[in-house]
Amino acid sequence: MKKYTLLFMLMMLSLGLATHSMAQCTPDPNCTDPEGDGEYCPKDYPNAVENIYYDEVSTIICPTSAQGQSVHHIRLIDIENIPAGINFQCQDGDCNFYAGVGRCVNVYGTPEPGSWGYYKLHVRIEAFIDLFGNPVSVGEFVDSSTTIYVEPYLHSDFEINASDTLCYHQDYAITYTGNAESTATYHWDFGSHATVVSGEGQGPYTIRYDTPFTLNRGLDSITLYVEQDEFISPVSSQTFAVEECLGVDDMTASTVSLVPNPCSNTLHISTLYPDAVLRIYTISGQLVHQEHLSENTTAIEVSSWQSGMYLAKIDTQHTTLIKKFIKQ
Repeated sequence: MKKYTLLFMLMMLSLGLATHSMAQCTPDPNCTDPEGDGEYCPKDYPNAVENIYYDEVSTIICPTSAQGQSVHHIRLIDIENIPAGINFQCQDGDCNFYAGVGRCVNVYGTPEPGSWGYYKLHVRIEAFIDLFGNPVSVGEFVDSSTTIYVEPYLHSDFEINASDTLCYHQDYAITYTGNAESTATYHWDFGSHATVVSGEGQGPYTIRYDTPFTLNRGLDSITLYVEQDEFISPVSSQTFAVEECLGVDDMTASTVSLVPNPCSNTLHISTLYPDAVLRIYTISGQLVHQEHLSENTTAIEVSSWQSGMYLAKIDTQHTTLIKKFIKQ
């Protein structure tokens, strides 16, 4: 079994400050510590959701020894930077965890509206060693390595009936796919170049690009966030290229290849246009890589990049080619 330090054990039990609430829990009898180095069950908590009641039980077994010292007990003092509305109650209201004894914590509450996001918890505990049968404090410790995520209640997802390239003089449908009601307030931003042909509120919308533009070399994006009652969603965004589509899709398929796709370490780009400029963007439009292509095949190291979808944009003297790839 992996060795667990005192601090790391307690970090996983906490999602909120102790309160006077009388929430109760029962230790899991299947959670055992045969090696005496401490244990907690379960190892991971599911995400909480904004405005949805959350109720989980954690079983903690304090180790009998640590770093060559006999442990008497550990005490949870405080937790800072917790999601508003989430609390915990130690078993029987006692936050002392004694060596070799399984005790539990009830993690419960309703995350308040507006509390969605990641939380880096600052957990403060006091550890006591056993000195001739007496508890002796060895000091307080703070650790901030645990992160809790509260998911938003409201979502702003949408779909475009197109791939990564949009063509001038064609209509495209934008459809909201989130969970807000039709009466919510929808903050759409179609950019400064798109013409809204039809649609209002939740949508669906029809947009068109009629006038070529040079801003961001043909890249544009659509964003949306939604307000409903006391809830505000995160911002959803999709970035794409807008081009004169005169056989570009067929040309792209035959003159550019990205392998492997998906990729984890090295992306190989092959093209019939070595004298070109390669730019790689995140799906939100952030430029992450740029270079001049001097050979027909170029290898790009992507192992340190974040996982997700990317756009590879190759500009030549005659055309612009767009390809999507996924970094695993």
